[in-house]
Amino acid sequence: MKEKLPLTDGFEAVKPTNKYETLRGRLDGSLIIVYSTGKVVYERSETTRRVIESSAYEATKDDGAVLGSDEAGKGEAVGPMVVGAACLNPRQAARLVSWGVADSKIVPADRMHELAELVMEESLGFKVVSISPAEFNSMIEDAKKQGRNLNDILADAHSDAIRSVLQQVNAPAIRVVVDEFDSSKTGKRLKVIEGASGDRHVEWTPHAEIFPAVAAASILARDGYVKWIEENLEEWQISKLKKGDMDIVKRASDVPKIYKTSYLETILRSGSKRKGHGR
Repeated sequence: MKEKLPLTDGFEAVKPTNKYETLRGRLDGSLIIVYSTGKVVYERSETTRRVIESSAYEATKDDGAVLGSDEAGKGEAVGPMVVGAACLNPRQAARLVSWGVADSKIVPADRMHELAELVMEESLGFKVVSISPAEFNSMIEDAKKQGRNLNDILADAHSDAIRSVLQQVNAPAIRVVVDEFDSSKTGKRLKVIEGASGDRHVEWTPHAEIFPAVAAASILARDGYVKWIEENLEEWQISKLKKGDMDIVKRASDVPKIYKTSYLETILRSGSKRKGHGR
């Protein structure tokens, strides 16, 4: 974008307003800001979108088909754990980037569902694996008995999503990229995912959302998480959650249906310790 925008007819550069901006200007009256992080913010215009698509294609055209996988809800005590996977060719990746597909952590909440729909329409193949709190609680208990843990469950979920997408896609070479969720040196979870990937080499990297396919997967996962919340919780519960209040059940029997109970136990223990220290 830094190279292409200044050469675009009609682009007028203006002075950046802070040290994080590497380029600021207007194209056909629409403001565009390029940040040093790689984030691009712009007022919607078809001219700008086409420039972004062209720039994104230049960056991805040699990647071939990329299958990305990412998760949401792993760190939340309330709601499901969701894994999304999507496979994109370079043209699809560029179009999705131009429409606003990026790491779901920086995508506005009011665009999440719209972008998830675009990913599903545009991709070569996609899959969303959602593990409800009740399922998660049962799986964690079984995992403990087998000497397994959360990361093993997550590796299985990524494997299921990737296997499903590979069954949908007919491409000679597919690059598989997974956002790293396990820093242990044994590599056993990576081996599980590679087995599900037809023994392809899996690129296992932190901050993998720089790949459009992983960003698309992160949006599918976050959208799946939000949809579960909207479909399974009442308005008063959602309102309390938005305020940071997790006390959203009236009956004890509802606890395992809404909470990942192992997370809840950790939070409660932590709260008790703080109280014990007078905090």
